[in-house]
Amino acid sequence: MMNPDTLPDFPLASWELPPDSTEPLVAPATMPWHGTLFGRETDWLVRVVKEDHLGRVFICPADSLQEAKWEAGVPMPIRGLHTQEDWSKAINDYIQIWGSLCRRTIYFSDEVAEWILRIEADGSSELTAQYTLEIGDNATVEMNWPFDFVCASAKQIHDKVLRALDDESSDLNFARRWLFLSEDEKYELLVSWKRGDGRDFTKMMQGVADAFGPSLAEEWHQWIFNPASGRFGWVNVQQGFNFEEKFPVEFKIWGEALERFFEPHWNEQYVRDRFIRVSNYYRATIKERTAHEQLEAARELSDWLDEREARGELDAPTLARLRDTLR
Repeated sequence: MMNPDTLPDFPLASWELPPDSTEPLVAPATMPWHGTLFGRETDWLVRVVKEDHLGRVFICPADSLQEAKWEAGVPMPIRGLHTQEDWSKAINDYIQIWGSLCRRTIYFSDEVAEWILRIEADGSSELTAQYTLEIGDNATVEMNWPFDFVCASAKQIHDKVLRALDDESSDLNFARRWLFLSEDEKYELLVSWKRGDGRDFTKMMQGVADAFGPSLAEEWHQWIFNPASGRFGWVNVQQGFNFEEKFPVEFKIWGEALERFFEPHWNEQYVRDRFIRVSNYYRATIKERTAHEQLEAARELSDWLDEREARGELDAPTLARLRDTLR
């Protein structure tokens, strides 16, 4: 490994390393590198921050060490690297493959939680960035956020993030709030209804599944509705999704009628450039029922139809079709 005294210090900001990192913020660069990244051929400095048997590779133009620096997009294996020649070859090979896939990672904490903003871009072609906000192991939000983060300093990015978090109209502010919402709260924002709400809709779906679904239980696990596409589908017992399967006629008739009655509307203003990813659906469980439970479910559907008729909320042909399924 190159003598640290021959290279300048490569400083990192506190928010560029995890809170539990023992790596010093200021340490010598690991090695110089000459080549082309993001259309710019120049001398670069590389610093490898060791984490177990992997290294996070930070890259910066040698003439702007206090300004733009970014992290290559994937960790580099560093086990078995001992000599300067080992390090030079490994880093050179690594940058040739991964150098243009860059990441800016910013670690934050506030009164609610510790969280991470990852900004990634592929500079090997047209530069586009994808932003991922993470809280904990699983809560993430992906979004696009126009900003030339490759040329910006860590402080510029950090300050921009703080300003965005204070701006209630910003995507980033919304992203952080979004991560702490329950699934029901998310759907209250994402879906609006002409009548009722998601709980009413799901209750009716479950009633249909209980009345007509028991014979399907060996093959199908759930009957689902995707509010974004307005399509019904199935989840089989192996958890495979299927939106192409032809539904039993009762499910088709009731599904179409429920959608027309409740009229769920997907609120596009909350789905910003693939910003929000919702993996959930409205679901009804398909499982075996006793004959009494099946009859009780059918009776409740019939009562619901009587109430709709009394209120004039369903037309006569629709009522007739639905009642025919219950005979």
